Amino acid sequence: MAKFCTKCGKPLVDGKPCDCSKAKEKEEKSIKKEEVVIKEEEAENDEEETTSQVGNAINDFIDIIKGMLKKPTETITKYLNIKYFNIAIVSICLNAILFGVFTHVFVDNCLKKFGYSLSNIQALIQAATSEISDLGIPININTNIGLTFGICMAVVSAIIIFVMYLMHTQVYKKKLNIKKIVVLVGICEAFLSAGFLLAIIGSFINYFVALIIFTIGILIFFIHLYQGYMQMTKTTKDQSMYSYICSIIIPAVGFVIVFVLMLAICFICMGMSMYATYNIR
Repeated sequence: MAKFCTKCGKPLVDGKPCDCSKAKEKEEKSIKKEEVVIKEEEAENDEEETTSQVGNAINDFIDIIKGMLKKPTETITKYLNIKYFNIAIVSICLNAILFGVFTHVFVDNCLKKFGYSLSNIQALIQAATSEISDLGIPININTNIGLTFGICMAVVSAIIIFVMYLMHTQVYKKKLNIKKIVVLVGICEAFLSAGFLLAIIGSFINYFVALIIFTIGILIFFIHLYQGYMQMTKTTKDQSMYSYICSIIIPAVGFVIVFVLMLAICFICMGMSMYATYNIR
């Protein structure tokens, strides 16, 4: 009577063990190899896709800058879509960084024209705060002007976005996706970033040239922002104008107040340092 394998049911030849276990092991190994190959291919495809997305984002960013220079209205219409939200976020961050660098370079070069340097002023403020702290008055001031104004620019961008959204949705009761406002500000600040970069280069040539480039860049930014907001808004022309003015004036006033406070704190620190030094002597 023929014997059969208890695992696969094949008849056994001359009582020899069935080779189904070895075949199964080979099949499992083959499947595992295929899975590894598939995973590697998927990883390569994901890497290629990520590289492609980064390349496309860079190309889009460059196209936005070119378009805002040649045909701003058409460029805003083309890119005013929430699918460009990530590019807009990068643009806003880059703009803040470049503004911080410009502020640092511009102020340093201006001080050098009068025989000073930004590092000397920073050291003086740090010494003043240290002496004031020794008198029992705890005080800590960030002397990195580039970092401070870079953060201020990022905050200004956020306030512009928030005020536009607030005026549109809460005051005039119209629906508007806040991501679309972020995209608008990001598009406009892409061109402004190019202006800050030119202003940084201009600072090494002449501080007056840098100031002119900076001023022109800011004015063009306001124009672009107005054009984009008028395209995006669902309110009347008068309502849009009021919203736009509020979104510009509020952060501008806040920025000026911060700037004045920083100057006041610097002068107060230096004055108190001189007073403390005079009393010690």
